[in-house]
Amino acid sequence: MAAYQFLRRVELRLRVALARAESKVPRDASERRGLALRLGYVDSGTSAEDQLAQELAYSRKRVRAIFERVLNPGSGSVR
Repeated sequence: MAAYQFLRRVELRLRVALARAESKVPRDASERRGLALRLGYVDSGTSAEDQLAQELAYSRKRVRAIFERVLNPGSGSVR
């Protein structure tokens, strides 16, 4: 559930920041950095935008695996 909540939080921040209903993570590096900073990431050993990208990838993977398991209960695939 935490992965899904994280993705929703990112989506809502995007909508507020862009002032529109779009929820795509920006491709532009400066816009991605701004989003990462608004979400509370800080530069440490890894840049804020890289931390955001890593957490997005992980959360998407977890949510996708859960949805696949729920929608295809007989498939037996767990990622």
